[in-house]
Amino acid sequence: MTSRSAGITLVEVLLSVAITTILVGSLVSFAIVSATSRAKAEAITEVEQQAAFVEQFLNRTIREADSVTSPLAGSSASSLSLAMPAGVPSPVIFTLVNDTLQVVEGSSMAEQLHSNQVQMSNLTFYNATVGAGAGSVQYRFTLTATNPTGRNEFSYTRTYEGAGSLR
Repeated sequence: MTSRSAGITLVEVLLSVAITTILVGSLVSFAIVSATSRAKAEAITEVEQQAAFVEQFLNRTIREADSVTSPLAGSSASSLSLAMPAGVPSPVIFTLVNDTLQVVEGSSMAEQLHSNQVQMSNLTFYNATVGAGAGSVQYRFTLTATNPTGRNEFSYTRTYEGAGSLR
């Protein structure tokens, strides 16, 4: 006669440990992928929101200007100078300083147009004014999410192009 005790065999213990390890590994892997995706989405959102603000500000200011003083018609430059109507600080100058788009309105101090969470590069303005017609300015810039950690999930860069016409 053989007697069996009501305990757990070594095979059953090893099987349950293996299944638990697989489940925990899957959950940890899912958590890491989710955190990486969230960080990337935050970087993309920040760049997109800052670009939208910069484009709106540029377009509104160009539309309100009387004329483009720099760059000259048919040429490009890394800064833009606009003559504004009477009663509005003039000139309005957009320029890139240390990866930051700055605007100077009249004799006021320079103001940064985007958050410190993005860096701007490759800023170019093209004066597309033809003859004595209404002025038009095309612009192009690149925004990059600031990535102090150097981790790929916080990296995002995009180039934007747009144009504004004087009224």
